[in-house]
Amino acid sequence: MPLIINTNVLAQTVQQNLARSSGTLAQSLQRLSSGLRINSAKDDAAGMAIAEGLSTIIRGGNQAVRNANDGISLSQVAESALGQISGNLQRIREIAIQAANGSMVDSNRSQLQKEVDQLTQEISRTVQTTDFNGSRLLSGASTLTFQVGYSGSGDNRIQVSTTDLAQSLGSPSPAAKASSAILGAVQGGSSPLAAITAADQALRKFVTSGLTTTVGSNTYNVSGFTSGSPAQNAAWATYQAAEAAYNANAGAKPAVVLAAVNNAAANAAAGYGWVGAGTGLYSYYQSMTATGTINITNQALAAAAVGSVDADIAKIANLRATFGSVQNRFEAVVANVQAYVENTSAARSRITDADFAEETARLTRNQILQQAGTAVLGQANTAPTTALRLLR
Repeated sequence: MPLIINTNVLAQTVQQNLARSSGTLAQSLQRLSSGLRINSAKDDAAGMAIAEGLSTIIRGGNQAVRNANDGISLSQVAESALGQISGNLQRIREIAIQAANGSMVDSNRSQLQKEVDQLTQEISRTVQTTDFNGSRLLSGASTLTFQVGYSGSGDNRIQVSTTDLAQSLGSPSPAAKASSAILGAVQGGSSPLAAITAADQALRKFVTSGLTTTVGSNTYNVSGFTSGSPAQNAAWATYQAAEAAYNANAGAKPAVVLAAVNNAAANAAAGYGWVGAGTGLYSYYQSMTATGTINITNQALAAAAVGSVDADIAKIANLRATFGSVQNRFEAVVANVQAYVENTSAARSRITDADFAEETARLTRNQILQQAGTAVLGQANTAPTTALRLLR
């Protein structure tokens, strides 16, 4: 190798190695200070692209978990309100059973009616005011869609249907109430004669005078009424339907007669609008100051009210089960998405996060190389001075 002065090739070689070790040292310091293996796309272009896709899944999944938790909260609000309504209905039913007892007089029933009115008004208030973030849960039928996945596809959505309990079933007409009272009396009979006799007694709560009852060996006839108020007319028509069925089946087996009487009374009562169809509650009334939505002011009405409350209790129980099932599904969604996000986060970590054990070893190596390079560069810079010896 020639001895030259103008170009110090040895120093240049050492400088390149020193720059390389200094760059690697700077990278190690950056990774150790940030905790990331990939701090810019140049560190690992393919890894960075994969990590960004995984970050999309993770952030979308975390938001999906929050969305599903909103679904749980909505279900809890609805189910809690329905539970309170159910409790009120159970108390109303208890009072109706008490009012249907023969030891009570109508003045006592009027006193019991005051508590029933307060409870039905509270049921109405609960139905009208239960909402979640402005969405009515019990007084408006709608479908709420919850995004429970990181992508926008349809299979990452869950739909929850609210219900509309604010229907006209809770405000039957006087005629509907009267016909229902007769029907309740018929349905409470254990035999054909008991059923028609109970219907006769219930009828006299509405038509208080002028009626004459004639009982034959297989016939039963009530006469003396022509026309009156809508409630009286409905009670009379319902009773007449039951009486006609009783007389038409004279001599048949008791079970056949009883079924015919029940069917005839039910068909007549259905014509007055108090039927079990629809989504409303008998105990609901749009005006929260209304009274008599559930009427127990006489024995026949109290007995009929039991059936109405039973229908409400069954409807509420079904809705509670629905919202409870939805809540369980959302909890399963949360658990599933959280596990998915956890595993995806681990995958991203293996790509982007720095291995401190590896980086500290690399840092130490590069620090030694930098120090050695600096010392060697000093030696390389003095190498041309050898030429001075030739000039002496």
